[in-house]
Amino acid sequence: MAERDYLLQIAAHDDVTRLITAHSPGALKRLRESPEWGVVTSAWQRAAAVDPSAAEQSLVDELQSATGDDLASAIWSRLLAVAHLGRPSVSVPAASSISHRVDISLLLEEVEHRIGQRHRDIARTALVDDPRWKEALLASLPTTIAPQTRNELIREVASYRDRWDVDSETLPLGPQPATADTVQSTEHSRVHALVSAVAAGSPETNDSRTSGSPNRTSRTVASVQPLDLGS
Repeated sequence: MAERDYLLQIAAHDDVTRLITAHSPGALKRLRESPEWGVVTSAWQRAAAVDPSAAEQSLVDELQSATGDDLASAIWSRLLAVAHLGRPSVSVPAASSISHRVDISLLLEEVEHRIGQRHRDIARTALVDDPRWKEALLASLPTTIAPQTRNELIREVASYRDRWDVDSETLPLGPQPATADTVQSTEHSRVHALVSAVAAGSPETNDSRTSGSPNRTSRTVASVQPLDLGS
């Protein structure tokens, strides 16, 4: 995971540099020397994962309209607004959509393949074994939950725990992340919302035998945009 994060940081740095050079080359030196350059590239990475076109348009608009010494802060704010509009449909955006550099894209594809394999292994282990966090998770869910939905939740939580090194035996998602505006916090909120929806007995998440529609469960899981565990 750390290897992928590092590659994504390089890709974000390159993408932001490319866009600034194309639309406001005079601002590049000032922005790269700003102490907020790192948060700008981080915000770009998050925004581009949600909506690449909106992220690019927001950055370009801010470059063309912002004045004064707070350009980095203005860009950061606009990009975060895009990031907060929604969540990426998969946890791992396609490498080809992240970077224009072939070398970075190829490395990301290789890393993502390994991550996908690890996710599949983690999911299989979580479905077979009965750790205490899994028992706590299942205890919070209605007894009418469809097996497909139950297994999807187990995979989601297991992948989150592995991604963020959660070691709590009794809290399925571990403690709330200390910093609110981070990738981990976004993922925590997403998975927590999914579990909460099922635990609340939402009609769409109940057993399809009681809802009368065999497809409602899969549509609900898709609507909250589950992690891409590989295929």
